[in-house]
Amino acid sequence: MNPLRKQSGFTSAIIILIVAIVVVAGGVGYYFYKTSQEQKEAKKTKSEQIVDETADWNIYQNEEYGFKMKYPEDWRIEEAIIADSEELKPLSVFTLCPKDKVYYHTVGGYTRGTMDPIGTEIWSTEDYQKRGIPGAKKVLISDNLSAFYSENALGEIFYVIQYPNKNIVVIFRSEIDMILRDPSEDAEAEELKKVFNQILSTFKFIEE
Repeated sequence: MNPLRKQSGFTSAIIILIVAIVVVAGGVGYYFYKTSQEQKEAKKTKSEQIVDETADWNIYQNEEYGFKMKYPEDWRIEEAIIADSEELKPLSVFTLCPKDKVYYHTVGGYTRGTMDPIGTEIWSTEDYQKRGIPGAKKVLISDNLSAFYSENALGEIFYVIQYPNKNIVVIFRSEIDMILRDPSEDAEAEELKKVFNQILSTFKFIEE
């Protein structure tokens, strides 16, 4: 047998093998690339399909203190009366509650009065610093707005937002765990907490 022909056949086999490996590797690489792109597109589509549940909510706008936020159409928002006897007191207080609901603050079986699940207070920075909320930690509540978060032993939750260009502090307060303590009320409490977080996420300062 001609050695040159044998060597030529061996070389051809090597070339065919290399080509086959390149083709297979290319096919595998293309498969993983295509799969990765499809997964990215699926995630993008899913993200675009997320519905903004606050889109049709009412808008509360406070021109005096320069902020706005949304709240559900079936909720009410009311300004609260501030007691003159308080040495340190907020500039303004308003509360939010479902229109068809009345909640009570009960301690030791004694009802102390009605209490709305969500409250908002506007303080001067000076008075807030005197009052303070211990143990607050900084958290992000929306894409470009942070707050200081704290909770106490009574079940109250606070989010403190400092107005960047004014001597004003806005406090969001949740009383939900104070008024819905029974295990049978857990589902309602979770729904209220969801609304509380959604309202908080829509808070914005009005640009001057």
